[in-house]
Amino acid sequence: MNTQYIYHDNKIEYVVIPYRDYLRLAKQPEPVAKEDEDIARIPHAVVKLNVIDGLTMVAAWRKYLKISQKDLASRVGMTQGALSQIEKSGSNHRATLEKLAAAMNISLAQLTD
Repeated sequence: MNTQYIYHDNKIEYVVIPYRDYLRLAKQPEPVAKEDEDIARIPHAVVKLNVIDGLTMVAAWRKYLKISQKDLASRVGMTQGALSQIEKSGSNHRATLEKLAAAMNISLAQLTD
């Protein structure tokens, strides 16, 4: 890990680390394509999981981001079983999809387009 130390009075005051290392340590997914909200950018790996492997977009994104069903369900306040049903059916209420998208740090368009 490439680390930079910032000192104050000969003591380490701050530690600066690369953003990817921070995300790994914080166990947060990296924001995906936030610079242009009108265009839903979807990584090739997510498309493959959806089109080739037959996963719903919710399941494809969750697997791509390496989030367990239990963790994602906890983030949105539902049971793992309820999330499993959503992943199997591929359809749900807009409000639920908005919560899932926010929990995965992606836009609703990336989850539904």
